[in-house]
Amino acid sequence: MKISVLTLFPDLYSSFLQTSLVKRSQEAGRIAVELSTLFSYVEPKERIDAPAFGPGAGMVIRPKVVEKGIQDIEGKHGRAYRIFFSPQGTKLTQPLLHNIKRNIEKHDNHCLITAARY
Repeated sequence: MKISVLTLFPDLYSSFLQTSLVKRSQEAGRIAVELSTLFSYVEPKERIDAPAFGPGAGMVIRPKVVEKGIQDIEGKHGRAYRIFFSPQGTKLTQPLLHNIKRNIEKHDNHCLITAARY
């Protein structure tokens, strides 16, 4: 299974990917993980985010940046099952993970994950 992770901070995943079951799965060839940074899809000194709309403070990642990242990754590996993590999303449970796995298998075992909410 190919897992592509599109994130602002790929270095945060490095230690996790080198531990326990995840490391052994990679060594056995069961999974392959590719980390990509969203900063690769903007020009130097170009902002990756924009002010949020509505009440409250905050910034959101610009949709064009996420779109460029998705197009680049899918251009290399083919169409992927896309997962967008968000605090407002569905609670991640074991039955949901089984459902996600079945959907990934329908997409040539390629999954694209991003925590970028836009």
